Amino acid sequence: MPNKDIKMAELTQLSIIKKEIPKSPYEQLEEHCAELREQVPLNNKILLVKGLQCRPETFEREVIKNRCYYAYPPTGLQVLAESISKNNKGRNLEARILDLNFEFLRRSINDPSFDTFKWLSILDEHLESFNPSIVGTSNLFSTDTPPFIEILEHLRNSSQKRIILAGGQNATYDGKNLLKDDLCDFICRYEAENKINFLLDTLYNHAVRSKPTSGILFKHKGEIIETDGEIDVVVLGGNLIETYSLMPPIEEYHKVGTISPYLRMNGKDKPFATALMNRGCHGACDFCGVPEFSGRKVRSKPVNDLLEEIEFLYKERGVRHFEFLDDDLAVYKDRFAEVLQGIIERGLTEMSWASNNGIIASCLDEKLMQLMKETNCIGFKIGVESGNEATLRRVKKPGTIPKFRKFSEMAQKFPEMFIADNYILGLPNLQNPKVSEPWELIIKDYHFSREMNLDWSCYFVFQPNVSYFGDRKEGDSNYIGEFVPSNESKRGKLIAPAGIVEGPEVFQLPPDFIPSVSQVAQAQITFNLVRNFILNKNLTPQGRLDKYQKWVGAVQERYPYDASMNLFLGLAYSLDGKAKAAELQYSHAKENLRQDAYWQKRFGQFGLDEIMQCLPTTSTQAEQAVRHLTDSYSKY
Repeated sequence: MPNKDIKMAELTQLSIIKKEIPKSPYEQLEEHCAELREQVPLNNKILLVKGLQCRPETFEREVIKNRCYYAYPPTGLQVLAESISKNNKGRNLEARILDLNFEFLRRSINDPSFDTFKWLSILDEHLESFNPSIVGTSNLFSTDTPPFIEILEHLRNSSQKRIILAGGQNATYDGKNLLKDDLCDFICRYEAENKINFLLDTLYNHAVRSKPTSGILFKHKGEIIETDGEIDVVVLGGNLIETYSLMPPIEEYHKVGTISPYLRMNGKDKPFATALMNRGCHGACDFCGVPEFSGRKVRSKPVNDLLEEIEFLYKERGVRHFEFLDDDLAVYKDRFAEVLQGIIERGLTEMSWASNNGIIASCLDEKLMQLMKETNCIGFKIGVESGNEATLRRVKKPGTIPKFRKFSEMAQKFPEMFIADNYILGLPNLQNPKVSEPWELIIKDYHFSREMNLDWSCYFVFQPNVSYFGDRKEGDSNYIGEFVPSNESKRGKLIAPAGIVEGPEVFQLPPDFIPSVSQVAQAQITFNLVRNFILNKNLTPQGRLDKYQKWVGAVQERYPYDASMNLFLGLAYSLDGKAKAAELQYSHAKENLRQDAYWQKRFGQFGLDEIMQCLPTTSTQAEQAVRHLTDSYSKY
């Protein structure tokens, strides 16, 4: 063969080999971004959207009038906006935050003509006025899934094509399905600061780019691709001060909603904000997604950065209550103590704070608790999860029964703070993870919560993590599976299906009984009513009536139709000699009972109807009523 022909054959063979070499995910990302640049005229504007935290179909006018729907500030989006600004490097991008939840609540309160079912019109207004070429949205909790999906669908069906980014829980765990259904263009899994900056650099074909990172999903030529490489770890630093100019006024949030019952224990008119010191959790609980999402190695923001942010919000924006969002707030005791000491040294004496997310009990000692008290900590929760030692070991909970008992003993020395413990009822069975553990272990949770003797016990029903898409029925795009019990259910009711044991009879269930989710939900109702209302230590002479009144009063405003809360709040006022306040609550209880057979049935089940027949008018009569209930239920 002539040399020329040999050379051509070699070149042809090399070309075939070159074509057969698959492109890397980053090369495919470059191609995909180039195609999108041709389809979407890019400007320098990016809109970050926070979805609803309540559902229009379960919307209660009485609740919004009380400003009791959650109005958490968009902290996660603020973190992204701060990161985009810090890494702009000539991109000249302008980020803005739309808090749809805040705007929805504000309009629902201030505009009687506002149609709550047309809440997406708010998004359209901001899209028209700001005109971003890129829109990003996310959600953190499964209960926020439907609004999250509706936002994506609305953006995709818009007449103007935009690049859509998605992050958070659903994007992390259901990202491929979101892309398969063409609901977005890119997914940023887990923590997104580094991912969104690398993605924006690639989209804008910027010369100087952020470091390539794993965890970006996209659909290119019909194939779903994820960038790989080093695990993306975000280094914390800086503060969010500048981002407060990109969102609704933080000092207005308390006028539309709340952040936790702790806030409202000191009055509903306190401007509030969030604070975040640590990200991640040193625990590895099987039932929790935090270690996977944020990492087991807890990273901390520099103490001075956090204190600067708190001081700015306190002095410049009038914030007087802070809610710590940390999943592991006290893991570094010295660092946490330094923050609390800094609050004192900076003279932020009028602020209060709480940790509704919870603190790991073993991280607390009396020295730290004293500092918490001195900085006006209203209260916090701890995660016990189970009253059974074997279960704690099985689910890898960083705590033991002896340690929890030791914490309870210490907590009694700080009655000023309202301290609650959390329990997860119906954790998976050791032999069969698809079903609940037996009743003898669930009832241990209740008995241990009584032994802990804190101010309150929060019981949650374990729910397997159900994919929005995995259980979708054909032709039913809104099917998201069952969520029991639902905090968004109409009037706070949870009606038991046929064959489910209700009321005090749940205490008689056989030890080896394997309950369904619905049965566990009914146990939750019974445990809550007996432990937190009938047998609550703060209704005894040794307790703190003021704390009980503030807490139940705050929760009752969220559930105004719950007659049991009306009754027990009335009893607390009667015990305290507050006759007029008691009479008002008794009146509400009567009205709720008159209107709803559900509460009539509940009162009959627990013997509360006997109290209603002869309501106490003096503190002595109230003591007798409470003692009668205590004598009846102390055996459980």
